[in-house]
Amino acid sequence: MTKKVIKTGSPFLPPLEQLIPFLENIWASRNLSNNGHFEKEFEKAIKLHLNVDHVSLVSNATIGLILSIKALRLEGEIITTAYGFAAAAQAITTAGLIPKFIDVAPKTTNLDPSLIEAAITDQTSAILAIHTYGIPCDVDQIERIARKYKLKVIYDAAHAIGVNCHCGSILNHGDFSIVSLHATKLINTFEGGIVISRNSFLKQKIDRLKNFGFSQNKRSASLGFGLNGKMQEFSAALGLIQLQHLESLIQQNKDLAQNYDRQLAALNGVEPIKTPSMIKYNFSYYPIVVTDESQMSRDSLVKCLADENIFTQRYFSESLPKLFSLKSDDYRISSSLRHTKNIAKRVICLPIYPEMTHDLVERVAKTIRKFTEL
Repeated sequence: MTKKVIKTGSPFLPPLEQLIPFLENIWASRNLSNNGHFEKEFEKAIKLHLNVDHVSLVSNATIGLILSIKALRLEGEIITTAYGFAAAAQAITTAGLIPKFIDVAPKTTNLDPSLIEAAITDQTSAILAIHTYGIPCDVDQIERIARKYKLKVIYDAAHAIGVNCHCGSILNHGDFSIVSLHATKLINTFEGGIVISRNSFLKQKIDRLKNFGFSQNKRSASLGFGLNGKMQEFSAALGLIQLQHLESLIQQNKDLAQNYDRQLAALNGVEPIKTPSMIKYNFSYYPIVVTDESQMSRDSLVKCLADENIFTQRYFSESLPKLFSLKSDDYRISSSLRHTKNIAKRVICLPIYPEMTHDLVERVAKTIRKFTEL
């Protein structure tokens, strides 16, 4: 008998009847985009729920990263991590700057702050760090260095909705923090993103840039750059509903993650990437690494699980310079990337999503247990 397929993730969608009244409102108003009613309401709801002050909704998080770079009028090089999803480095190159890659701290998989100062040159204008898997970067150290060298700071917080650090929402750090509302994220608007700005002046810049450079009240382009990065009303309406479910989704994933912790605790050869105990985490990912104690590779574990109809993701299986295949003139590497290369060949994200059951967690863990005993 074929075993039930376990996917890496499954997008959360609220009950359809919750969405119908919003759709009826959109149909009646014929207001589909351009600073519509639901966009304004969603921005207000995000501010209250996530405890942030300056919110702009955008069509996706990659656009949000590009707009942030342009809003700060950055030039030259941006120091960034060599490990993570491609969007951050793609945003840098799309905006006309050069990414300078540095290695990660092995315990967090985030950019290693101790390597930043050695990477700074007279061409450096900013640091773009990723809260990988939603695990907070060392924001205090990064921002201390940024102040010292007068650099701007942008956080790719695509994975980090609902995450708090030692001083409140992780999204309040940096000049900008950008959250993804893509279909694979904890809550989604099918496609979408959130830009959290340090102050109202930067928010106004984002709001102009995402609307072709126009202000909301006057059709006069004044920033010299702009694109169509607005969130339309359907996505904003869905976001309003999704936000109401965020805390329950986090709790459901937390319960599943804690079960994984129990099931995998005594195994040799695999090790979960731990989150700091003092933070509020969102449990949107459950990454593990295949350690030196294992006699088999990460790819062997992926195949072992797939043979049991359990599908996982190798987030992230390549260092960004390798993934990009850029010409050497298009990027810089400031360190050996030893930890990046090591984690990239060992990491695997296990299935975790709110509809998953504890029985399925135990099935995944049982298969991994067999793998470690081979």
